[in-house]
Amino acid sequence: MKVSKRVKEEFDQTAEHTRVQARRTERQIQDQVKKLHQFLEEGEEARMAALREEEEQKTPMIKGEDGGSEQRDRSSFQHSSNYRGRAESRGLRGCRGTSPAAPPAGGSTAALGRPDGRG
Repeated sequence: MKVSKRVKEEFDQTAEHTRVQARRTERQIQDQVKKLHQFLEEGEEARMAALREEEEQKTPMIKGEDGGSEQRDRSSFQHSSNYRGRAESRGLRGCRGTSPAAPPAGGSTAALGRPDGRG
């Protein structure tokens, strides 16, 4: 009888030790997850701050600090429109940067792309 009581006590101690280890491991996992979460949040904040800073730096360049970019855009549009008009007046319809081509008299657009007629 003493042997079975001793075995039961050892079993109970082992079971308690296992429960204590499990609780300790749970706390360690929770602490590690919290640290990882904090690390990720800090990384996100740093990346978002860098993105905002980049946006603040690039926005004036894009807008043109004096509003000149709008004028440049209009000038560029006028230039491309003039180019398109000149190309069409020279019979270059269908070239890049011009309006779509009407098929030539033969009805095929194959010869418009490459000199060898392969598009």
